[in-house]
Amino acid sequence: MTSCCVEACRARPLLGTLVEITAWGADRAALDDAIDRSFDAVATVHRLMSFQEPDSELSRHNRGAAAGGLHPWTQRVLAAATDLRARSGGAFDAACGGAGIDLSGIAKGFAVDRAIETLRSAGVARGIVNAGGDLAVFGDREIPVGVRDPAEPGRLAAIVRLGNTAFASSARPLDPMTRKPASACSGASVRAPSCMIADALTKVVGVSGEAAVPLLREMGAVAVLFRDGRMVALAD
Repeated sequence: MTSCCVEACRARPLLGTLVEITAWGADRAALDDAIDRSFDAVATVHRLMSFQEPDSELSRHNRGAAAGGLHPWTQRVLAAATDLRARSGGAFDAACGGAGIDLSGIAKGFAVDRAIETLRSAGVARGIVNAGGDLAVFGDREIPVGVRDPAEPGRLAAIVRLGNTAFASSARPLDPMTRKPASACSGASVRAPSCMIADALTKVVGVSGEAAVPLLREMGAVAVLFRDGRMVALAD
């Protein structure tokens, strides 16, 4: 198709990982501009919600030093985290004791969504945003993505084809109720309508295992978990 004859791909270190953005369209200069603005969106999420950066809005909020109201994006992610905590029975919980709120389990997916939104708004025909395994794709073609067992990262367990959807993977998370590594599985991968939801649901599946199926179905998501070297499909 002539609308997708040019490809542009760039990567930057953000969100504690390497963020890669690939876009296809008819004009290279327009693609480069769209990618730049998409990286700006990701950088904004990093600046607002990084738990590690002492000057982020979230860190200032945790210290009680944030002046005025929170940025609408931060409010949106906090609201989503609160909702998921209730829906998951506490399997997803952004609270981290005396340290305040940690949005690391959901903000990276939100950043991917904002980058995708920026590419679409710029008229990009097809694109992929991959932030260290949290990714989303859109356009007229499906993209093959490898799924690896978190316990054996060198082993390719499966290949899935993604089109106009999001996908995230996570190794064994901490159980919010025990603050110890969850025992339900060694990790999980989730496909969902948004990367923010996929990102957060990997933690829910990692903690709850098969008990997460009703929530997966409620949120239009499917998942696989890894246990004893086996891949188990949930809500598929």
